[in-house]
Amino acid sequence: MRLAFGLLLLGACGPGAGADLIQPELQPVVPPPPPPPAAVAAPESPAVAPPVAPVADAGAALVEPGSDPPMLPPRALDREEEEELVLVPWKRLDAPPDFEAAVPWQEAHLHLGKRMAVEGRIVRAHNSGRACFLNFAEDWKGKFHGVIFASSFPEYPGPPEDLFLNKRVRLIGKVEEHQGAPQIVIEELRQILVLDED
Repeated sequence: MRLAFGLLLLGACGPGAGADLIQPELQPVVPPPPPPPAAVAAPESPAVAPPVAPVADAGAALVEPGSDPPMLPPRALDREEEEELVLVPWKRLDAPPDFEAAVPWQEAHLHLGKRMAVEGRIVRAHNSGRACFLNFAEDWKGKFHGVIFASSFPEYPGPPEDLFLNKRVRLIGKVEEHQGAPQIVIEELRQILVLDED
């Protein structure tokens, strides 16, 4: 009876009807298209730190109070730096001061206001207690002379009037006029030099 019912059902639907009920039609399975190719990232490499200059032992960087800091090694100079490098020595405190020119004492009056070296023999010296006057002529009025004030006397190993009398000297300083006579005020011992005898 079941068979008859099944056949009847098949017959009612017509030939081929119900075939889809018995065996459905198989559709080919098409895989979905692959996604568009994306930029392929390079495999991540481990992070590399930038190069670091070698550092000495951390304890060496510490400086004890009262001690000198460590010296750095000298840096090599390139040719341009060597050409530009000019060494200037420190000025010596005991060296004579600079001057424009050396002149005999008879010409000092021609150089008023200039820093000069004036040379000659001290033929007369007078210490008033307030200043020592070193004269290059016996008739000293109106003539060039050197003046050492009493405040500078302690710099000299003895009384200036005794040290320089009859000596050939060089006075270095600004030639100024005082009461109609040219003079150089000697404020420091290095402004007066005893010259070798000719």
